Amino acid sequence: MSITFFFGAGAECSFGLPAGKGFISPLLQDQFKDERKAILGDKTSSFQLVPPNSKKVYAQTIHFCKKEAKKYFEQWIIENCDNYYNGSSKKLNIPYSDWYKCLHTSEEQLDTLSEEKKNQREFFLENAVFFDTLDEKFNDLRNDPLGANGKRVLNAYFTILILMLDSLYQIPGGFDWKLDHIYQLLKKDYDRSKLLEKKKGKSYYQSLSDSGLSNYSVITSNYTEIISMFLKDVVFLHGKLTWFEDYKHLRFYDVSMDDDIPTENVVPFIMIPSGVKPIICKRQLDEFQKFTQRLFESNYLCVVGYKFNSEDNHINAIIGEWLRVKGNKLIYLNYKENNSYLDICKYGWASGFTRKVYDEKEVTDRTTLDLKAKEQIIDIHVNKSNCNSVFESLLMQLHDT
Repeated sequence: MSITFFFGAGAECSFGLPAGKGFISPLLQDQFKDERKAILGDKTSSFQLVPPNSKKVYAQTIHFCKKEAKKYFEQWIIENCDNYYNGSSKKLNIPYSDWYKCLHTSEEQLDTLSEEKKNQREFFLENAVFFDTLDEKFNDLRNDPLGANGKRVLNAYFTILILMLDSLYQIPGGFDWKLDHIYQLLKKDYDRSKLLEKKKGKSYYQSLSDSGLSNYSVITSNYTEIISMFLKDVVFLHGKLTWFEDYKHLRFYDVSMDDDIPTENVVPFIMIPSGVKPIICKRQLDEFQKFTQRLFESNYLCVVGYKFNSEDNHINAIIGEWLRVKGNKLIYLNYKENNSYLDICKYGWASGFTRKVYDEKEVTDRTTLDLKAKEQIIDIHVNKSNCNSVFESLLMQLHDT
C-alpha cells in the first residue's frame, strides 16, 4: 500500500502561520503600507488592491457566499450581486463605500459601528474572495512601465510575503524591509526553538515522521520550510517564500541557491488566494510533475488542512482524475468548522464520487473506520481541538492496514 499525504495551510496554523482566512484582512485592509514602501517605493506602494471605489470584491463575496450573506444583507443587495454575476445586469448598486469605511475602522473605534455594520465587516473579513479583484489585473504585469493594476498586483503579493515573514521569523521592530535585506533574511534558518515553543503538542508533521510508515510521499501547498524540519523530499506545489520572479525578463530565482538576485521588477513566486494559478517556470512544472507521479503511484491520498476551494481547482482536478482510478481512496480530515467542504464541492469536481462519513470518535476508538470500504472518499469530521489525536489514530490504522 502506497500513501500520499497532502498538507494545506491549516496544517501550519498551530505554528502561528496564517491560513486562507488569515490572508483576507491584510489584503482588504491594505496592511503593511510602510513595509511595502521600503520594498516598492512611494509611487507603487500606494496602490491598494481594494481601493475606496472598488465594488467587485464585495459583490463577488456576497454572490459566492450567498448562504452566509443572507444573514447580514438585505435581499435587494444579494439579488443585485447575483444579477451582475449572472449577466442580467451590468450595474452594481451596492453601498460599497460604507463597507470600505467599516473595514478600515480601527479596532479602537469599532464601538462606533452599528451591530449590522459590525456583522457585515466580519462577514467580509471571514469570507472575502479576490477572483475578479486580483485575476483581471495580472495582464498588467506585461506592461512597461507598470500601470495601476500591475502595481496593485505587486502590493498584494508583497503584502502576503511580509505577513508570512513576520509570522515566521518574528521580526523585531526597526527591520529595514528592503528587498536585499529580505533576501538575506530568507537565507537564514528559522529559529526552530521559537516555532516549536508556540506549538502545543505534536504537529501533523512530527506525528507522520514518528508513525513508522515507510511507503509514503509528502505534498504541500504551503510556502514555508517548516515541514522540511520533520519530513524529507517534500513537493511544494505553490512555491516557496525563497522563490522570486523577475516578471520583466521572465527569470526565476531561488534565494536559498542563487546570488545577485535583482531588486527591481521582482515579485514573490507564491500563489495567494486567486482563481488564476499560472504555471510559468520549469521549477513549478517539476513540482507538479512530481506531484502527479507520486499521487498516481499511490492507493490512498490523505488530505489535511486543505479546503478544496475553487481557487485550487488546478489541484482538485488532478485529485479527481486520480480518484477515478479503481481502488483509489481519498481520506479527508474535514474540520467541522469548515461546514463540510466536500458537501459544498459535491456538485463540482467531487460530484459522482461515493463517500463514507465518520466522526472523530469512530476514528480514535479504532473500531469502525474501514479503510478498505467500497466508498471512494473517507470523510472524517473532526474538531480543531482534537484533529491531531485523530490524525495520530488514523496513522496507526494506516500502519496496520
